Amino acid sequence: MVWYVTMPNTLFGLIVYAIVHMSYFSEDGKKCKEVQEYRADWLLVEIIAFWVLFFIYSFPFIFTLCLGKTRADATLKNAEDEVSDIEED
Repeated sequence: MVWYVTMPNTLFGLIVYAIVHMSYFSEDGKKCKEVQEYRADWLLVEIIAFWVLFFIYSFPFIFTLCLGKTRADATLKNAEDEVSDIEED
């Protein structure tokens, strides 16, 4: 349920990062780096952090999908059962 509420924010974030990539690696971005070195360094740090965190957070979902539908469904059902057992205690 939370995913549906935050989907517009996620899409906005992806669009913003696409614009950051285009700006940073364009000719204007290179010219800007000559004048505003620290700002360019900060953008590069943000780009690197984004991709590192993106792959760290995406890995469990990609791994689950690679298991195949049957095993993925079983894995998700087991996780739900464990959560419901914890909530009952």
